[in-house]
Amino acid sequence: MTVTIDPTAATRTVTIAALATRHGKELLFAPRLAAIGIDVQVSPVDTDAFGTFAGEIDRSGTARAVVEAKARAAIECSGASIGLASEGSFGPHPVVPFARLDTELVAWVDAASDRTIIEGVSEFSHVPGPVVLEAPPGDIAAEVLPISTGLADQAAIVCIEPADGSRRIVVAKGVVDPAVLRGAIDEAFVRDAGRVVVEPDLRAHLCPDRRRVIAAAIDRLVLRLASRCPQCDAVGFGRLRTMPGLPCALCDLPTTEVAVIVDGCEVCGCERHTERTGRADPTHCDRCNP
Repeated sequence: MTVTIDPTAATRTVTIAALATRHGKELLFAPRLAAIGIDVQVSPVDTDAFGTFAGEIDRSGTARAVVEAKARAAIECSGASIGLASEGSFGPHPVVPFARLDTELVAWVDAASDRTIIEGVSEFSHVPGPVVLEAPPGDIAAEVLPISTGLADQAAIVCIEPADGSRRIVVAKGVVDPAVLRGAIDEAFVRDAGRVVVEPDLRAHLCPDRRRVIAAAIDRLVLRLASRCPQCDAVGFGRLRTMPGLPCALCDLPTTEVAVIVDGCEVCGCERHTERTGRADPTHCDRCNP
């Protein structure tokens, strides 16, 4: 996305925003928010306390609740009036069998006005799935290493899932070297505490596919922050919700596809409804594809 920069921006006061991250997300946030006069600075927040992808710590709420909590923690730790954060979730695609969806949320919290703006993007995940090992692999490059080589810079995690269902044991994280991977797998089997799993490390600095989706979510946030309400001039005019009901291309009945996009202002309540044109694919129709 290209953001057009106002030529008068250099004369404006730069707003400092504190970002909650331990995984290099400032490299994604900073250049994009600089285009609208926001200087991103990392806040010393222990974001792992809100949950980890490896499973040592469960997420402490919904993704929306956690991303806002992280942004508010960034404010508390830094003393800045603006807080930023992101939170990712992986799950099955609602339509495509066996496909995974990566949903990334980004939050902007203004402590002075007590306003929160959250934007998000959901896209197909290209990250390889986990590999469950019944025995130490004979050829680690062929059987396991694709976890860390399927995408450039993608790291791996080696863990043990106990047979009694207790919390998984993380043996190694951030693994990209074949020798280190072999050693971690051998260590896991020596422990003999459950099944051994090798999976992608989904922390942002070690997962390039997540960085791609996070960047897309930040781009949406930038557009939102650059948009002002036509009624009260408050920042953040943008999508509030959508309404289903786009007619089916086969039977013309309403489907689950979005029919109306509602943009609005959370400050004064101004709303604009945009109706989508065209027809929905019959796969989204309860009558044609029950």
